[in-house]
Amino acid sequence: MTRTTRKNEEHGLFNTRQYKIWIGMKNRCYNKNNSSYKRYGDRGIKVCNKWKNSFILFWEDMKDTYKNTLSIDRIDNSKGYSKQNCRWATSKEQGGNKRNNIVFNGELQADAVKRLKCSHGTFRQRLKRGWSIEKTFTTPVMKKYINKAYKIKHK
Repeated sequence: MTRTTRKNEEHGLFNTRQYKIWIGMKNRCYNKNNSSYKRYGDRGIKVCNKWKNSFILFWEDMKDTYKNTLSIDRIDNSKGYSKQNCRWATSKEQGGNKRNNIVFNGELQADAVKRLKCSHGTFRQRLKRGWSIEKTFTTPVMKKYINKAYKIKHK
């Protein structure tokens, strides 16, 4: 048994969600066979040295705000994983923190889609057709084009 394996088993959290999050974080950054490596390791995203080699140090830094309903999120997506750049976030918060997210006057694209009662496809089509971000976010959808899935979901 390696020293690292022995240390990780000693903390008693070896098979927990928190431990799996730590392993996943490292795999995204360092394992070229990981499906997310292109979006992390290939872009230069790293895990700070303190966390990279010690689940215990990672957990000591992050445990106070941990909840089972949250996942690890980098505050600045151009920077790596560290205590200063990480938080536990909801899936909605993470969705708003994506590199490809569009925001207008503080409103996320996902929220505008709900408000306009349209699909994400409608939103993308508007932009593809050359609409400005402002026009895309502020132009109501004609009633006959309101997303059928939206109508069914919100009966």
